[in-house]
Amino acid sequence: MYNETVIAYCQRRDTIGPLPGATHFGSAGINGDGTYMALWLSARQGRILRAAYSTIGCPSAIACGSWTAAWLAGRTLAEARALTAEAILAGLGGLPAGKTADARLTVAALASALDAEGGEGE
Repeated sequence: MYNETVIAYCQRRDTIGPLPGATHFGSAGINGDGTYMALWLSARQGRILRAAYSTIGCPSAIACGSWTAAWLAGRTLAEARALTAEAILAGLGGLPAGKTADARLTVAALASALDAEGGEGE
């Protein structure tokens, strides 16, 4: 069962990508084969102005992408690089057993975005 915080992040629409004009794009997982996460970042002078996500996955993956995109707005690139799966899980108030891999996948997509500047992505 999902808690109220997870449900609320699943219902947000303001962080769904793609993000036009993104300066960073990254993804993790295999699109079309299991859970997949994509993140777009719009950054300037070392600060993330806006972030967006897209996922193929269950409500846990949606909540992880949504929470992360919302959290990233206004953060520095260094702060973003320090984000952990545990912080995502804490921010969401936890996920059901067996769903914590979605937080790790989100962190992997973020690392991919931070390591590869440029592009609109898929």
